[in-house]
Amino acid sequence: MRYTLRAGAAAAALLSAVAAAQAQTSEELIFCAGVDNLPMSEAAGPSGFEVDLARALAERLGRTARFEWLDPHHDFTEKAVLDGRCDAALGAIVEPGGMAGAQPITGVTLTEPYYSAGYLLIHRPGVRPVRTLEALRGTRIALEGESLVTYTLRQQGHQVYVLRDYQGVVDAVADGRAEYGYLWGPLSASLTHNRSDVVLAEGFRPAELWSFAMAVRGSETELRQALDRAIREMVEGGSLDAIFSRYRVPYVAPASRPANGS
Repeated sequence: MRYTLRAGAAAAALLSAVAAAQAQTSEELIFCAGVDNLPMSEAAGPSGFEVDLARALAERLGRTARFEWLDPHHDFTEKAVLDGRCDAALGAIVEPGGMAGAQPITGVTLTEPYYSAGYLLIHRPGVRPVRTLEALRGTRIALEGESLVTYTLRQQGHQVYVLRDYQGVVDAVADGRAEYGYLWGPLSASLTHNRSDVVLAEGFRPAELWSFAMAVRGSETELRQALDRAIREMVEGGSLDAIFSRYRVPYVAPASRPANGS
């Protein structure tokens, strides 16, 4: 009888440990991501290279990824983290002030960066190759909307042709209304894949590269450190190449570190 009791107690302890491990494995890690922002992220599916990255990171941490979808016209990434809508927000720009020169938000810290990107040129096949924007003085360049990039090119003396959206830029290049289009790198790679009328400009050097990380609350030190380790493992191990290639986007390793020194 004593042996039976001990065996029963051992079995109960084992079942309890298994249940605890399963509970820990199934614990959700909530990520904020753009609702309609392919090839980075999209709620439908959901899909996108940042979505796949988030799932891989959550798995490495023994958790399950869930997504809170942000509208780029109304939601601010870092504020969504501070408001508790998610544990980590994808696509936070590492460089101080980001692209628009805004001040960083107090209470938010950044993980290790996981990739870099910049604006790239697209053109029709047979158009003369160029390596820098400087070579396009006097040439009509199609861009998406009035943005900081559009303003900068105009201030630098470039002839800009502003379209409503990125598909309009591709169409303008394809039908000859503009000789070149200037698009966000991941978008330009995805949109020109398997096309014969519009291609990426080979050998073009982006004027600037921005590195991207995840934003977490400053108080979540353990979470940030765990994400840092997982990101470093994926960057150094080369597993990010496979994730980006699913969306026909060349992987560019991160070029800078977050200002918080993580």
